[in-house]
This record gives sequence, C-alpha cells and structure tokens, in this order.
Amino acid sequence: MASEDEVLDRLAAELFARADRNDDKSLSHREMKRLLKEHDVREKMNINSESDKTMPWADFWKEMDMDGDGKLDLAEFQAFLRKHRFIAEMVLPDLPADEPEAKAVPEAASKFAELDPATSDKLAAELFARADRN
Repeated sequence: MASEDEVLDRLAAELFARADRNDDKSLSHREMKRLLKEHDVREKMNINSESDKTMPWADFWKEMDMDGDGKLDLAEFQAFLRKHRFIAEMVLPDLPADEPEAKAVPEAASKFAELDPATSDKLAAELFARADRN
C-alpha cells in the first residue's frame, strides 16, 4: 500500500501537470494563482496582494518557491503540499478519505474554527502563521 506522502505526491504531480499550461515543467505566478482560484484557496485563506489585513501574495509565494527562482517546480509544489496538508485537502479533492492524513480533517476544521473566532471562513496572515507554528 502506498504511503500517504506517495499518494499526495502522485495526485500533486497530476494536478501540477494540468496547471502547467505552457508545459515548461514549472508553475509561474499566473499559473499558480489560477490553480488556487479554481479551488477557492486564495479566498478561503484570505490571500491577497492588495490588503494588509490579508496574507500578502509575496509571502505565500516565498513559502512555496524554496529556491527563490521565481517559479515552482514539481518538487517544490509537492513539498509545500506535504507541509501544508490543509491546503492539499483543498486542491486535491481526490485525496483518499481512508488515508491516515484524512483523519486529521475534523481536527483541522476544529483548529480552523478556533483560529477564526469571527467565523469569517478566512484566516488573516498572522493567524495562518500562528497555525503553521503549532
């Protein structure tokens, strides 16, 4: 049986290939923004380039683009999704429910509710950072 990381990596690779519209084996800012928009991740996480009450896009991108070359390769994309499972859950709807990390979803939802006392369904940048440290 495949490990949870192997399943996530396989599904992430499939998604990466679909998102890589120009077939250059990397995701540009534009391609990644399109992917996140398609899955409502930017809205759900309150990622925005215009407001200081949201997580700046530059900070989010910096977290993903580990080598700082301005584009995401498959390894960076997979590593980011392994590190941030709750984002993987948003963009990889086919992640099998019987995998061990899927059991963490109710726990993650509870943690999200705890961090989002206003029930806005959005996390401000400082709350995202605090959740990431826990």
